[in-house]
Amino acid sequence: MIPLYFPFTYISAPVLSAFSACFQPVALYQPAPLRLSSLMQQWIQEGVLEVRTPIKNDARQIQAVLKDFQRWSDLHGRGRVSYYTGQKEAAPFFNEYDVSRIRTDVVAAGKNQDRPGKPDISYRARLFLLIAQELDLQNDEIAAHLWSADRVEEGLFQDLLGEEEQGRQQPVHGKRMLPREAENHLIPQRLAAWRYLLEKDDPMPGVLITSSRGVMAQLLEMVPGAQKLQIFDSIPMDKPRSRAMEAWSKQLTRWLDALVKTPWPCRSTDNISRPPVESAGGGTVSLTLYIVPGQTPEKVLGRCAVRPFMTAPEIRPDPGLENTVVGLMEKN
Repeated sequence: MIPLYFPFTYISAPVLSAFSACFQPVALYQPAPLRLSSLMQQWIQEGVLEVRTPIKNDARQIQAVLKDFQRWSDLHGRGRVSYYTGQKEAAPFFNEYDVSRIRTDVVAAGKNQDRPGKPDISYRARLFLLIAQELDLQNDEIAAHLWSADRVEEGLFQDLLGEEEQGRQQPVHGKRMLPREAENHLIPQRLAAWRYLLEKDDPMPGVLITSSRGVMAQLLEMVPGAQKLQIFDSIPMDKPRSRAMEAWSKQLTRWLDALVKTPWPCRSTDNISRPPVESAGGGTVSLTLYIVPGQTPEKVLGRCAVRPFMTAPEIRPDPGLENTVVGLMEKN
Protein backbone atom coordinates (compact mmCIF):
# COMPACT_ATOMS: atom_id res chain seq x y z
CA MET A 1 0.00 0.00 0.00
CA ILE A 2 1.39 3.39 -1.04
CA PRO A 3 1.07 6.10 1.67
CA LEU A 4 -0.83 9.22 0.63
CA TYR A 5 0.33 12.78 1.36
CA PHE A 6 -2.51 14.86 2.81
CA PRO A 7 -4.32 17.23 2.78
CA PHE A 8 -2.14 19.07 0.26
CA THR A 9 -2.01 18.77 -3.53
CA TYR A 10 1.45 20.31 -3.80
CA ILE A 11 4.63 18.73 -2.46
CA SER A 12 7.98 20.52 -2.24
CA ALA A 13 11.38 18.97 -2.88
CA PRO A 14 12.43 19.06 0.83
CA VAL A 15 9.20 17.37 1.90
CA LEU A 16 9.43 14.69 -0.79
CA SER A 17 13.06 14.09 0.18
CA ALA A 18 12.01 13.53 3.79
CA PHE A 19 9.20 11.18 2.76
CA SER A 20 11.55 9.23 0.51
CA ALA A 21 13.57 8.18 3.54
CA CYS A 22 10.66 5.88 4.47
CA PHE A 23 8.38 5.62 1.46
CA GLN A 24 9.14 5.25 -2.23
CA PRO A 25 6.87 6.23 -3.81
CA VAL A 26 4.47 8.47 -1.92
CA ALA A 27 1.13 9.32 -3.55
CA LEU A 28 -0.16 12.84 -4.18
CA TYR A 29 -3.65 13.88 -5.27
CA GLN A 30 -4.31 16.44 -7.99
CA PRO A 31 -7.67 18.28 -8.04
CA ALA A 32 -7.85 18.23 -11.84
CA PRO A 33 -5.97 16.59 -14.74
CA LEU A 34 -3.83 19.63 -15.51
CA ARG A 35 -0.29 19.57 -16.90
CA LEU A 36 2.35 18.50 -14.38
CA SER A 37 5.57 20.44 -13.90
CA SER A 38 8.79 19.03 -15.36
CA LEU A 39 10.08 18.47 -11.82
CA MET A 40 7.05 16.39 -10.85
CA GLN A 41 7.41 14.38 -14.05
CA GLN A 42 11.04 13.74 -13.11
CA TRP A 43 10.03 12.53 -9.64
CA ILE A 44 7.49 10.17 -11.19
CA GLN A 45 10.14 8.73 -13.50
CA GLU A 46 12.50 8.27 -10.54
CA GLY A 47 9.83 6.28 -8.73
CA VAL A 48 9.58 8.54 -5.67
CA LEU A 49 6.18 10.09 -6.49
CA GLU A 50 2.86 8.77 -7.74
CA VAL A 51 0.28 11.32 -8.89
CA ARG A 52 -3.41 10.46 -8.74
CA THR A 53 -6.36 12.41 -10.11
CA PRO A 54 -9.50 10.75 -8.68
CA ILE A 55 -11.88 13.21 -10.39
CA LYS A 56 -11.06 13.91 -14.03
CA ASN A 57 -14.20 15.66 -15.30
CA ASP A 58 -14.61 19.42 -15.84
CA ALA A 59 -10.89 19.93 -16.51
CA ARG A 60 -11.43 22.63 -19.16
CA GLN A 61 -13.98 24.50 -17.07
CA ILE A 62 -11.77 24.43 -14.00
CA GLN A 63 -8.78 25.67 -15.98
CA ALA A 64 -10.89 28.48 -17.48
CA VAL A 65 -12.22 29.56 -14.08
CA LEU A 66 -8.70 29.55 -12.65
CA LYS A 67 -7.43 31.76 -15.47
CA ASP A 68 -10.33 34.14 -14.96
CA PHE A 69 -9.68 34.23 -11.21
CA GLN A 70 -5.98 34.94 -11.76
CA ARG A 71 -6.84 37.66 -14.26
CA TRP A 72 -9.43 39.11 -11.87
CA SER A 73 -6.96 39.26 -8.97
CA ASP A 74 -4.42 40.99 -11.20
CA LEU A 75 -6.99 43.52 -12.41
CA HIS A 76 -7.83 44.50 -8.85
CA GLY A 77 -4.24 44.68 -7.71
CA ARG A 78 -4.69 41.79 -5.30
CA GLY A 79 -2.09 39.05 -5.36
CA ARG A 80 -3.48 35.55 -5.60
CA VAL A 81 -1.81 34.60 -2.34
CA SER A 82 -3.18 37.66 -0.52
CA TYR A 83 -6.68 36.83 -1.78
CA TYR A 84 -6.46 33.30 -0.42
CA THR A 85 -4.89 34.18 2.93
CA GLY A 86 -7.30 37.09 3.38
CA GLN A 87 -10.26 34.74 3.50
CA LYS A 88 -9.77 34.02 7.24
CA GLU A 89 -12.50 31.46 8.04
CA ALA A 90 -14.12 31.42 4.60
CA ALA A 91 -13.09 29.42 1.56
CA PRO A 92 -12.66 31.05 -1.86
CA PHE A 93 -15.57 30.67 -4.31
CA PHE A 94 -18.13 30.43 -1.50
CA ASN A 95 -18.57 34.09 -0.67
CA GLU A 96 -21.54 35.27 -2.72
CA TYR A 97 -20.16 38.81 -3.01
CA ASP A 98 -16.84 37.59 -4.37
CA VAL A 99 -18.48 35.18 -6.79
CA SER A 100 -20.80 37.89 -8.10
CA ARG A 101 -18.02 40.43 -8.37
CA ILE A 102 -15.67 38.07 -10.22
CA ARG A 103 -18.43 37.14 -12.66
CA THR A 104 -19.36 40.79 -13.28
CA ASP A 105 -15.76 41.85 -13.87
CA VAL A 106 -15.01 38.95 -16.19
CA VAL A 107 -18.13 39.58 -18.29
CA ALA A 108 -17.30 43.28 -18.47
CA ALA A 109 -13.89 42.38 -19.84
CA GLY A 110 -15.55 40.41 -22.62
CA LYS A 111 -14.64 36.94 -21.48
CA ASN A 112 -17.18 34.82 -19.66
CA GLN A 113 -16.37 31.12 -19.39
CA ASP A 114 -18.46 30.23 -16.35
CA ARG A 115 -19.43 26.61 -16.03
CA PRO A 116 -23.02 26.03 -17.19
CA GLY A 117 -25.47 25.55 -14.33
CA LYS A 118 -24.76 25.71 -10.64
CA PRO A 119 -21.42 24.02 -9.74
CA ASP A 120 -21.68 21.15 -7.27
CA ILE A 121 -19.78 21.12 -3.98
CA SER A 122 -17.03 18.77 -5.20
CA TYR A 123 -16.39 21.07 -8.17
CA ARG A 124 -15.97 24.06 -5.89
CA ALA A 125 -13.87 22.02 -3.48
CA ARG A 126 -11.42 21.24 -6.27
CA LEU A 127 -11.23 24.91 -7.23
CA PHE A 128 -10.44 25.72 -3.61
CA LEU A 129 -7.69 23.07 -3.54
CA LEU A 130 -6.16 24.43 -6.74
CA ILE A 131 -5.98 27.94 -5.27
CA ALA A 132 -4.41 26.48 -2.13
CA GLN A 133 -1.98 24.55 -4.34
CA GLU A 134 -0.87 27.76 -6.03
CA LEU A 135 -0.38 29.38 -2.63
CA ASP A 136 1.79 26.46 -1.50
CA LEU A 137 3.87 26.65 -4.69
CA GLN A 138 4.50 30.37 -4.33
CA ASN A 139 5.23 29.99 -0.63
CA ASP A 140 7.79 27.28 -1.39
CA GLU A 141 9.47 29.47 -4.01
CA ILE A 142 9.76 32.27 -1.44
CA ALA A 143 11.27 29.86 1.08
CA ALA A 144 13.77 28.67 -1.52
CA HIS A 145 14.85 32.25 -2.25
CA LEU A 146 15.24 32.95 1.47
CA TRP A 147 17.32 29.81 1.84
CA SER A 148 19.59 30.87 -1.03
CA ALA A 149 19.97 34.35 0.44
CA ASP A 150 20.82 32.88 3.83
CA ARG A 151 23.50 30.70 2.29
CA VAL A 152 25.09 33.67 0.54
CA GLU A 153 24.95 35.75 3.72
CA GLU A 154 26.33 32.92 5.83
CA GLY A 155 29.16 32.41 3.34
CA LEU A 156 30.10 36.07 3.41
CA PHE A 157 30.27 36.14 7.20
CA GLN A 158 32.24 32.91 7.33
CA ASP A 159 34.71 34.27 4.77
CA LEU A 160 35.13 37.47 6.77
CA LEU A 161 35.80 35.40 9.89
CA GLY A 162 38.20 33.18 7.99
CA GLU A 163 36.35 29.94 8.74
CA GLU A 164 36.83 26.86 6.60
CA GLU A 165 34.12 25.75 4.18
CA GLN A 166 33.76 22.35 5.84
CA GLY A 167 33.13 23.96 9.20
CA ARG A 168 30.17 25.97 8.01
CA GLN A 169 26.76 25.13 9.30
CA GLN A 170 23.78 25.05 7.03
CA PRO A 171 21.43 28.02 7.61
CA VAL A 172 18.03 27.52 9.14
CA HIS A 173 16.15 27.81 5.85
CA GLY A 174 18.24 24.95 4.47
CA LYS A 175 16.26 22.71 6.80
CA ARG A 176 12.91 24.12 5.78
CA MET A 177 10.07 21.73 6.21
CA LEU A 178 6.32 21.97 6.45
CA PRO A 179 4.33 23.33 8.15
CA ARG A 180 4.68 26.96 7.23
CA GLU A 181 2.31 29.75 8.16
CA ALA A 182 0.45 29.78 4.84
CA GLU A 183 -0.05 26.01 4.87
CA ASN A 184 -1.59 26.23 8.32
CA HIS A 185 -4.21 28.58 6.92
CA LEU A 186 -7.75 27.18 6.56
CA ILE A 187 -6.72 23.70 7.70
CA PRO A 188 -10.31 22.58 8.45
CA GLN A 189 -11.40 23.67 4.96
CA ARG A 190 -8.40 21.94 3.37
CA LEU A 191 -9.23 18.67 5.13
CA ALA A 192 -12.90 18.89 4.22
CA ALA A 193 -12.25 19.75 0.56
CA TRP A 194 -9.54 17.11 0.18
CA ARG A 195 -12.05 14.49 1.36
CA TYR A 196 -13.91 14.80 -1.96
CA LEU A 197 -10.83 13.50 -3.78
CA LEU A 198 -10.36 10.67 -1.28
CA GLU A 199 -13.97 9.50 -1.76
CA LYS A 200 -13.38 8.97 -5.48
CA ASP A 201 -10.04 7.15 -5.21
CA ASP A 202 -10.12 3.43 -5.96
CA PRO A 203 -8.66 1.54 -4.23
CA MET A 204 -8.93 3.76 -1.18
CA PRO A 205 -5.58 4.27 0.60
CA GLY A 206 -5.42 3.35 4.27
CA VAL A 207 -2.26 5.24 5.24
CA LEU A 208 -2.31 9.06 5.27
CA ILE A 209 0.88 11.00 6.02
CA THR A 210 1.22 14.76 6.54
CA SER A 211 4.14 17.09 7.19
CA SER A 212 2.08 19.66 9.09
CA ARG A 213 1.72 19.66 12.86
CA GLY A 214 -1.31 21.91 12.45
CA VAL A 215 -3.05 19.33 10.28
CA MET A 216 -2.27 16.51 12.70
CA ALA A 217 -3.45 18.55 15.70
CA GLN A 218 -6.72 19.38 13.91
CA LEU A 219 -7.28 15.76 12.95
CA LEU A 220 -6.60 14.41 16.45
CA GLU A 221 -8.95 17.01 17.92
CA MET A 222 -11.81 16.00 15.62
CA VAL A 223 -11.13 12.24 15.75
CA PRO A 224 -10.96 11.37 19.46
CA GLY A 225 -10.60 7.62 18.84
CA ALA A 226 -7.06 7.93 17.42
CA GLN A 227 -4.35 6.05 19.34
CA LYS A 228 -0.61 6.64 19.15
CA LEU A 229 1.10 3.65 17.55
CA GLN A 230 4.80 4.31 17.20
CA ILE A 231 7.45 7.00 16.99
CA PHE A 232 10.50 6.54 14.79
CA ASP A 233 12.68 9.48 15.76
CA SER A 234 15.95 9.07 13.84
CA ILE A 235 15.33 7.83 10.31
CA PRO A 236 18.40 8.53 8.13
CA MET A 237 17.90 10.49 4.91
CA ASP A 238 21.12 9.38 3.22
CA LYS A 239 20.98 9.07 -0.56
CA PRO A 240 21.11 6.61 -2.09
CA ARG A 241 19.46 4.49 0.57
CA SER A 242 21.54 1.63 1.95
CA ARG A 243 20.45 -1.99 1.62
CA ALA A 244 19.54 -1.96 5.31
CA MET A 245 17.30 1.08 4.82
CA GLU A 246 15.70 -0.45 1.73
CA ALA A 247 14.90 -3.58 3.72
CA TRP A 248 13.50 -1.58 6.66
CA SER A 249 11.35 0.56 4.33
CA LYS A 250 9.80 -2.59 2.83
CA GLN A 251 9.21 -3.97 6.32
CA LEU A 252 7.52 -0.71 7.35
CA THR A 253 5.24 -0.81 4.31
CA ARG A 254 4.20 -4.42 4.98
CA TRP A 255 3.57 -3.58 8.64
CA LEU A 256 1.34 -0.63 7.77
CA ASP A 257 -0.52 -2.67 5.18
CA ALA A 258 -1.30 -5.31 7.82
CA LEU A 259 -2.42 -2.66 10.31
CA VAL A 260 -5.07 -1.15 8.06
CA LYS A 261 -6.45 -4.52 6.92
CA THR A 262 -6.56 -6.39 10.25
CA PRO A 263 -9.24 -5.85 12.93
CA TRP A 264 -7.89 -3.94 15.91
CA PRO A 265 -6.14 -4.88 18.15
CA CYS A 266 -3.78 -7.03 16.14
CA ARG A 267 -0.46 -8.70 16.91
CA SER A 268 1.27 -7.11 13.93
CA THR A 269 1.78 -3.93 15.96
CA ASP A 270 4.79 -5.57 17.62
CA ASN A 271 6.40 -6.83 14.42
CA ILE A 272 8.37 -3.76 13.42
CA SER A 273 12.02 -3.01 14.14
CA ARG A 274 13.70 0.33 14.59
CA PRO A 275 15.30 1.95 11.52
CA PRO A 276 18.98 1.06 11.04
CA VAL A 277 21.56 3.34 12.66
CA GLU A 278 23.68 4.90 9.93
CA SER A 279 25.94 7.89 9.37
CA ALA A 280 22.94 10.11 8.59
CA GLY A 281 25.11 12.59 6.74
CA GLY A 282 21.97 13.71 4.94
CA GLY A 283 20.13 14.39 8.17
CA THR A 284 17.31 12.50 9.85
CA VAL A 285 13.51 12.62 10.00
CA SER A 286 11.00 11.49 12.58
CA LEU A 287 7.73 9.68 11.88
CA THR A 288 4.89 9.62 14.42
CA LEU A 289 2.07 7.18 13.65
CA TYR A 290 -1.50 6.99 14.95
CA ILE A 291 -4.24 4.44 14.29
CA VAL A 292 -7.98 5.09 14.14
CA PRO A 293 -9.49 1.66 14.88
CA GLY A 294 -12.60 0.51 13.03
CA GLN A 295 -12.82 3.53 10.72
CA THR A 296 -11.92 3.94 7.06
CA PRO A 297 -10.14 7.12 5.88
CA GLU A 298 -13.45 8.20 4.35
CA LYS A 299 -15.12 8.16 7.76
CA VAL A 300 -12.12 9.76 9.49
CA LEU A 301 -12.09 12.70 7.08
CA GLY A 302 -15.88 12.87 7.25
CA ARG A 303 -15.48 13.92 10.89
CA CYS A 304 -13.54 16.94 9.67
CA ALA A 305 -16.39 18.29 7.53
CA VAL A 306 -16.86 22.04 7.94
CA ARG A 307 -18.82 24.63 6.05
CA PRO A 308 -19.09 24.93 3.12
CA PHE A 309 -17.95 21.33 2.50
CA MET A 310 -20.58 19.50 4.53
CA THR A 311 -22.42 17.23 2.11
CA ALA A 312 -22.89 13.62 3.20
CA PRO A 313 -20.10 11.31 1.97
CA GLU A 314 -20.89 9.18 -1.03
CA ILE A 315 -21.94 5.60 -0.19
CA ARG A 316 -19.46 3.18 -1.74
CA PRO A 317 -18.57 -0.51 -1.42
CA ASP A 318 -16.45 -1.73 1.49
CA PRO A 319 -12.85 -0.75 0.59
CA GLY A 320 -11.45 -3.70 2.52
CA LEU A 321 -9.97 -1.52 5.25
CA GLU A 322 -10.47 -2.14 8.97
CA ASN A 323 -8.52 0.85 10.31
CA THR A 324 -6.87 4.08 9.23
CA VAL A 325 -3.26 4.99 9.96
CA VAL A 326 -2.27 8.66 9.97
CA GLY A 327 1.29 9.89 10.37
CA LEU A 328 3.30 13.06 10.90
CA MET A 329 6.68 13.32 9.16
CA GLU A 330 9.09 15.97 10.43
CA LYS A 331 12.69 16.79 9.70
CA ASN A 332 14.95 16.79 12.76
